[in-house]
Amino acid sequence: MRAAERHPNAIGSVERWFHLASGAHCRHLFDVRALFPGTDQVGTALVFNIGGNNYRLICCVDFERHWLFFRALLTHAEYERINVRTLCP
Repeated sequence: MRAAERHPNAIGSVERWFHLASGAHCRHLFDVRALFPGTDQVGTALVFNIGGNNYRLICCVDFERHWLFFRALLTHAEYERINVRTLCP
């Protein structure tokens, strides 16, 4: 994953997130927050706080299709400079 290569300190957190997310069967944000309490939804994007809240992992989601697509791994500073809605139209 190139994003983790740009942020090597986040690799362990991304791997833990992936392990939990890949086995999850979430139907809405409430289910996601049961696994990842610090998650926010912005349009069709889910923003996960990972790495001790040092990184934002952004995924596009379609709950009806049970579909989750990784879009970005960002630091707080990087996250503040983007419009999340443009990542998941």
